[in-house]
Amino acid sequence: MKRNLLFMVMAFLVGSTTAPATLQASEAFWHGADIGDSGMAYEDMELIHDAILAGMTDLAATPTGFPTGDMVNDEHRGLRIYDPDKTWDGYTLLNCFTGTGTEKNGNNILIDMDGNIVNEWTFPGMAYLSASKALPGGYLVGSSIEDYMAGGGKLTQLDWYGEVIKQWDTNMHHDHEREGSPCGYFAPSQEPLAFGGKVLVLESNDPPFEETTHICASKRIVDDTIRELSWDGEELFRWEIWKHFDQLGLDEWAEAGIDLGHNYQGPDFMAPMLPEDWSHGNAVAWVGKNKWWDKYRDARFHPDNIIADFRSLNITIIIARHPHPEGKWEEGDIVWQLGPDYSTASDNYKVGQIIGQHMAHMIPKNLPGAGNLLIFDNGGAAGYGALVHGLRGEGGEPLGTWPNTFRMFSRVLEINPLTKQIVWEYKQPKLSKDLNGDGKILGNEKLFFSNLMSGAQRLPNGNTLITEADVGRIFEVTNSGEVVWEYAPTWIDSSQFMGGAVYRAYRVPYWWGPKDLAKGKHHHRKKK
Repeated sequence: MKRNLLFMVMAFLVGSTTAPATLQASEAFWHGADIGDSGMAYEDMELIHDAILAGMTDLAATPTGFPTGDMVNDEHRGLRIYDPDKTWDGYTLLNCFTGTGTEKNGNNILIDMDGNIVNEWTFPGMAYLSASKALPGGYLVGSSIEDYMAGGGKLTQLDWYGEVIKQWDTNMHHDHEREGSPCGYFAPSQEPLAFGGKVLVLESNDPPFEETTHICASKRIVDDTIRELSWDGEELFRWEIWKHFDQLGLDEWAEAGIDLGHNYQGPDFMAPMLPEDWSHGNAVAWVGKNKWWDKYRDARFHPDNIIADFRSLNITIIIARHPHPEGKWEEGDIVWQLGPDYSTASDNYKVGQIIGQHMAHMIPKNLPGAGNLLIFDNGGAAGYGALVHGLRGEGGEPLGTWPNTFRMFSRVLEINPLTKQIVWEYKQPKLSKDLNGDGKILGNEKLFFSNLMSGAQRLPNGNTLITEADVGRIFEVTNSGEVVWEYAPTWIDSSQFMGGAVYRAYRVPYWWGPKDLAKGKHHHRKKK
């Protein structure tokens, strides 16, 4: 049952017969940003902490921890909206968890604007662990995993026919990039390399799990690693997040939350066996060519620097690829950061609380909004820290937990990295009434919320392609927020969480396909 969490906590504190006498009042129970300044006894703070935890548990109605967006019913799947006068037409690459059911039965599917399948691929092995991305000439790059217990995914490149033409020995998960395409999607005048050049991969020490407690005091951990490799697989750069723990800005409540070991991937009965997924990186990209470097020579935004985001921490960072010429930082240092503190005490407060974000990247040069950051702010639940800032236990110890932030809708944010102000935002926090009366909730009638996965891509006409992953919905919105294209795959089972999900989607130009397709065999509608 959904409830107003603040009401629940206040009701517990004010109306409960077990609440201490000092809290039997109608006025606010503390003043200021830190409840430790209220003069409240530690045992009373523990009551507040426990009440909020109970409320969050009550909200957790799904296996993913929190409810997700309104599902798209099977009978309403397929092409839902298409206004060819307002869209940027091309092929759309869908990263699905379920095969199409055709002879190829691929789960990486290229469709045209009408939803017709143009091609489909399946990476070799038992699964794939990252976004697949298209390259000019009809190539696809993603991950191939032969044995999960022997290691993560190998970065793998397929041709149009699904043949493996290149593999890198990696332990990759979630994301990767190829030289010439800093964030993995089309931008005018940029030249992604189908052959040669560097690759950027997000990797993990999991599995096999390292027997280490260098971050979490109570159990083993999963550590995120970022590596840059040559075409031949030579390691050019390595960055491990645990070595930069002190730069992340985590307070003592966050550290206490990590030590509990509550953030693990799997069912509750396996919790003692599963490692703490303390950072959970999900996106990596080069900064790429941008105006902040070209015009102002702001070294934080050097094109070689690396953007990464970490869902568990509510943090997005830029990592220095080179030492600062004046000695301000070394290679590998964090030179720009958003989160984890979004309170008014921080310069991050203007964007509001970001929770469990995905696919953070700088919009590439020659696209509308170039130089700004585009971030899918999931909402749901994530973050380590206090549920109310300043809560301490009977011994004065910080009462930290995971997760400590939550929200029941998603946002797509375009942020100026210099001012940390929102330039553009898309959100639909409430379900509108069924305006058509047919039960087919379309466009901005639909609650926009994906607790997990997802992403956003800026298109050349200024529109944004958005993947609402949990519910398997991909849609294109204008700058004013009008939904002008909306699609939900017909072959996936919306009643099954992972079976109904689309991890990420990308729009690519028609001419990125093989030459015979580029001669006009697009299956697309002509504009009026």
